[in-house]
Amino acid sequence: MTGKKHVRKIDLRGKGFPTTIIIMAKEAKSLDPKSSLLVLTDDKETVEQAREWGERVSWASVTSDRKEGYWVIHVKRL
Repeated sequence: MTGKKHVRKIDLRGKGFPTTIIIMAKEAKSLDPKSSLLVLTDDKETVEQAREWGERVSWASVTSDRKEGYWVIHVKRL
């Protein structure tokens, strides 16, 4: 059996880019391997920038899902 995978969630709805990316990156860097961060945001620019950030770093994967009125960005530490 593998160790527990931890999921941390932060709600950044109401905050805008670039503050949201700075907070997301800082939180993601503190994750243990195979842990996840869920970021709630209502800022489309944050979603686009999060995807680009995920492509630049080699230690995390980033996906996003649209919900009713906001997005959920899923950052997984590799």
